[in-house]
Amino acid sequence: MRTMNTNTNYIEFRKKRTFSETMNAIIEFTKREFLGMLKAQVYISGPVMLVAAILFALLFDTFFTLGFTGSPDFFTVEAGLYFVGLMFFSLLATVFVTAVSLDYLYIYVNDRPDKITPDMVWKRSKKTVWGILFHAFILSVLLIIAYFVVVGGFTALVALVSPVFFILFFIPFGVIFYFVGVFSIYFPIYVFEQRGLDIGTIIGRCFKLVKNHWWKTFGVFMITSIVVGVVSSIFFIPPYVTMLVQVFDAQQTGAEEAVLQEITRSWWVVGFFILYVVARYLLSFLIFIGTGIQYHNLVEQKEAAGLMNTIASIDTENTESKLGADRSGDSEHDEDY
Repeated sequence: MRTMNTNTNYIEFRKKRTFSETMNAIIEFTKREFLGMLKAQVYISGPVMLVAAILFALLFDTFFTLGFTGSPDFFTVEAGLYFVGLMFFSLLATVFVTAVSLDYLYIYVNDRPDKITPDMVWKRSKKTVWGILFHAFILSVLLIIAYFVVVGGFTALVALVSPVFFILFFIPFGVIFYFVGVFSIYFPIYVFEQRGLDIGTIIGRCFKLVKNHWWKTFGVFMITSIVVGVVSSIFFIPPYVTMLVQVFDAQQTGAEEAVLQEITRSWWVVGFFILYVVARYLLSFLIFIGTGIQYHNLVEQKEAAGLMNTIASIDTENTESKLGADRSGDSEHDEDY
């Protein structure tokens, strides 16, 4: 049952919005709920993020060292273990961030509490995580198949019409971008509509809702993704630039190996790389805020769900008022009698 909203700062999701209004809603929601969302991510997704971040720092450090020393064994057993571990925990971290972000939005939209706590989010996310993991795996397989089909068709076209290769070259990228825009609302549909394992229905809903609104949907996804990338790169650029400068200076003096050992043992270098990965995961909720708001915008554009809910709530209030008036009239009648 939906609880009453007593929060005067509540932002209505079920509302038609232009592109600029959607972006303003994303900014406004982030300003009001940033700390709550951040706290939920740290408590629930934090441990998995941290492991993924440490593995990234170790792998980058290993590749950087091997690359600049000219080692023939570029991909060592150690690097291989780091890589496999990074892939596994990166997937888990992405799934957890997705689940926590969308469950937070689900509680905000449907339960409308004054304050959302990590415990409230975890009660939903501990179930949602498994569904998102399943859907992410199946969707990845389908997209990989689609990619090879597109590339195969593209290669055949190039073989047949080689003079226009420069035009055909952009076809696969256009198809990939198209699918990115369409499926950017895949997980909001799964969470908000509680579709379970019904993959076909979710895919159909993606195409139906995004139809005639692809550019706006793609724009919301790309802008929020760019913001996340730019802000999180603040933690990546300083150590990377410092490492490059020190290595090139060392090449001039012949002390390259000693400098590399000093860099790779520097706690601040590893620390910055860990901060970069954690910040990237933590800030990824901005993408889901954007796609979540855009999903509700599309539903309202196509189906007017928010309007229907408003009309239904008005009818309910009128019915309850009428029943209350009838009961009051009956009580007065009994007293007269």
